[in-house]
Amino acid sequence: MVKTFIPMADLQRALDGLPCRHLLVVLDCCFSGAFKWSSRSRDIGMLMPRRIYKERFDRFIADPAWQVITSAAYDQRALDVLEGKATGDRGRTSSADDTPHSPFARALFEALAGSADVKGAREGDGIITATELYAFIRDQVEPETIEAGQQKRQTPRFFPLKKHDKGEFIFLHPRHRLNLPPIPKRSPYKGLESFDEDDQLLFYGRDDAIKELRAKAQHNRLVVVSGASGTGKSSVIKAGLLPVLRAEGFRILPVMRPGSHPVAELDRVLEEARTVPDGADEPAGGRGSVLLIDQFEEVITRCADLQEREQFDARLRELLDDGRIHRLILTVRADFEPQLDSGPLHGDWLKGRYTVPPFSLEELKEVIVLPTLQEVLMFDPPELVDEIIAEVVQSPGALPLLSYTLSELYEAYRTSGREDLALKQNDYDKLGGVMGALRTKAENLYASLQPAQRATMRKIVLRMVSVEGDLAGRRVPMADLEYSADEDPRVAEVIERLVGARLAVKGRDYIAPAHDALVRAWKTLHDWVHAAGRDKLLLGERLGPEADEFARTGNRALLWYNKPHLAVAAVELHNPEHGFNAKEVAFIRKSVARNKRNTGIIKGMSQDLLIF
Repeated sequence: MVKTFIPMADLQRALDGLPCRHLLVVLDCCFSGAFKWSSRSRDIGMLMPRRIYKERFDRFIADPAWQVITSAAYDQRALDVLEGKATGDRGRTSSADDTPHSPFARALFEALAGSADVKGAREGDGIITATELYAFIRDQVEPETIEAGQQKRQTPRFFPLKKHDKGEFIFLHPRHRLNLPPIPKRSPYKGLESFDEDDQLLFYGRDDAIKELRAKAQHNRLVVVSGASGTGKSSVIKAGLLPVLRAEGFRILPVMRPGSHPVAELDRVLEEARTVPDGADEPAGGRGSVLLIDQFEEVITRCADLQEREQFDARLRELLDDGRIHRLILTVRADFEPQLDSGPLHGDWLKGRYTVPPFSLEELKEVIVLPTLQEVLMFDPPELVDEIIAEVVQSPGALPLLSYTLSELYEAYRTSGREDLALKQNDYDKLGGVMGALRTKAENLYASLQPAQRATMRKIVLRMVSVEGDLAGRRVPMADLEYSADEDPRVAEVIERLVGARLAVKGRDYIAPAHDALVRAWKTLHDWVHAAGRDKLLLGERLGPEADEFARTGNRALLWYNKPHLAVAAVELHNPEHGFNAKEVAFIRKSVARNKRNTGIIKGMSQDLLIF
């Protein structure tokens, strides 16, 4: 008997002797996945950036690329022909004029003809990488062989040989021009800011969640995205789901947050949407409007008027029922959900609820590595990636801290003057790792201020903390940071320093922590909260809206009369470190004066504290 089989180990040795820099081995045979064990390497996986810039293409060409694609796993047979399928026509049975191919070969030919060219924006980039080639083949072969019967299942595999080192085997699209833009000058990470639609190319690690959310949106008019603070709820919707829905023909309305007056904010968003010219924001074949209400818990934490809350829920129900909104998407912190899932939206809320899952190890790796692959950077040493993952994998809600640390790591490279395109271990160590990076940044800023500025920073930061439920950040209107003619210049300066350090974000008329991670990670802030006391901070949150309304209307009926809160506020007003702004001070004093005229004393307060 003639021996015709070649042991995989012998094939491995023969290939190792080749002098080429780039090699792609394609095996379409039974048990071809056994080749993996001869290579002694892990699967490459699917770590391929969404956009390939010219600089990345040059690196793919310059670095060694030794890669293998097999048609089946180590324990699977390979089909020669799949019944009812023929070359170039998946819906037609084979005929005498057709040349039958294996499912793997047919998918390979289709991929090389251009179908594997992943589209980054409006058009493909004109190149087909080995990773894209494998992804296309796998997505074609495995489903159709499973459909033919589980015993015929084929799972193509993809892995490197030991000479592989950061390169990529490349095919040029046969009918498409090369379309490789230069790399933009930017950080590949967002820091503590959430991702928006424009950040889609840098948003990684949530492909499975986006698919599940798309299925929810397909079958439910209301989609409620729930999760703990720091799990990336806003980002997965804005940079993940919304671009998908927009591409499918939905019109995406301006994103809104409820704020202290959710009904008025909803009216503003709907009016803004009406002012857009017909068709200006809606693709051909439009399927209706999508409204995202981000941080829906603000209905509780920011809006003190129960009647307005109920009116807001009723308006949302009305918008869904009359078809003006075809999909309503809410993001909500899980600890507030029990207070929000009743009322007019209750039935749809339960059906459309989705809990954002924690990241898997592979997803965390994508979050860390893929932005650098896309922006032509690397980690030095490569093991730094595993160290970063180990620090966050057991920490729920650590995603913003991770993102912030990576952003600071890039900033250290950018300011170093180096041109090695490397994110370095020693810079990571100086940051204090993931958990140390944010609090180090905040502590360094606080230490750099003069004593009067520190007192002002304490006032500002404590206002940006919500103590109802778990500690979290909240938006603060700029009008709430008006204290006195002496202090207001310091307020402006401290705000500028917070924003410049990327610890806070400033909108048109508000300031907010860049993320809840600042609230959770900074020990000094926790000390401030403990020293002030949660009760007093809650009092300040309740006092603010009423003082605003009194300052706006002058309605003396709004003043506190015979309320136990007033005694606490009046006593606190004599504390040199109180955080009341000018409107709140005036409100407290006028309330005290009204009570003094009517009753002569306020319960719980000594007479000398009534003198201002």
